[in-house]
Formats: sequence, C-alpha cells, structure tokens
Amino acid sequence: MEDGMKRMTIALVLALVAGLLVAWQGQDSREPKARIPGFTMRALAEPSATRAGMFVSRDGTITRYAVHVGPDALPEWVGKVADERIGKGEDLEYECELYPDGSEVFEIYRMVDGREKQLSVHADRTVKYIGRQLDEKDLPDRVGATLRGIKAFVPEKIIFKEGPKFSEVHVRGRIAGTPHRVRISGDGRLLSIQKKVPAEIELAIQE
Repeated sequence: MEDGMKRMTIALVLALVAGLLVAWQGQDSREPKARIPGFTMRALAEPSATRAGMFVSRDGTITRYAVHVGPDALPEWVGKVADERIGKGEDLEYECELYPDGSEVFEIYRMVDGREKQLSVHADRTVKYIGRQLDEKDLPDRVGATLRGIKAFVPEKIIFKEGPKFSEVHVRGRIAGTPHRVRISGDGRLLSIQKKVPAEIELAIQE
C-alpha cells in the first residue's frame, strides 16, 4: 500500500513539473503583444534622440509617444513652416510625436519675443496645433476656475494649444513637489491630471 502511494505521489509530482515546463515553454515562445509603433521607433533610432516619453491612461493603455530629437531628425521644411506660423526665434526643443488618433507629427518649441511658442505639424504639412505661452491671469474664466480647483497643484508653465480639431490648455506644475501636467479643454473641462515619472529606455541597436 505504501509503495503504491509513493509511486502515485511521484507520478503526480512529475506530471506537475512537466505541466509547468510546457506552460513556461509556451509562454517563452509567444510573440510579444506590445510593440512601439514604427514612427516612434524610427525617431528613437535617430542618432540625435536624447529622451522619450509615453503617456499612459488609467487603464494602462499607452496613448501617446514623444521622442526628443535634434533638428536634423525633422524634415527641412518644418523649420520654414515654423518661421511662417509662429515666427522666428531661438529653438528650444524638437519632437517626433504620435497621438492617439494616429497623427504622426513633427514639433518645434521656440522662444519668440520672450514667450514660448509651439508648432505641431503633420507630414503632409497641415498644422495640428499652434501653442503659445500664457500667464494665468490671461486664461479664459472657465479654464482658470478649473485650474484653481485642482487641490495642491502649483502651476509653473501654461501653454494654450489650438488647431482645427484641437483646443486644450496644458499646465506644467507640481503637486507636493512632484512634477505633474494638467490638461484642460478650451471650454474649461478637466481632461486629465498626469503625474510625471522618470524612466529609462534601452533601445537595442544590435541583436
């Protein structure tokens, strides 16, 4: 009887180990489900790419990608469009950005007459939005009221972004010392409060 029980126990253990090995092998061989989109990967592969950001909704969905690059990573015509639409000045940043609606855009942040201005333009040269720096006192009443209603938020920089299908106020600031971004619609609705978390991306250049 004891020998029979031992043999049964050993058989059960072996069966369990075999099942775990099969499950592990199956998991290891699966194709990864999450992939960075091609537009963003090409920007990351640029020699001048210095940092990147991704924007995550509360359910874990990655909604937007941004890669900070050098001027050579943008088409030459982007600078000319910026000269026409936001004026000439000192360039601050260059980005390649992918939006939730699939928009692939190039962006230039520029200091013009002492104020930051931003141009976001599609590959077909149509403008997604133009951004301009504002003081809090210059905000529309509804936007200002929403901003003041965010508990413990200390604003640091306000950019009003407006385009044919886009009207938002983005406010960078801090809550309890931690960097946050607040997004408010042009009509004063709170769209999101986003906490900024430093991260690193290691991009394979050879495998």
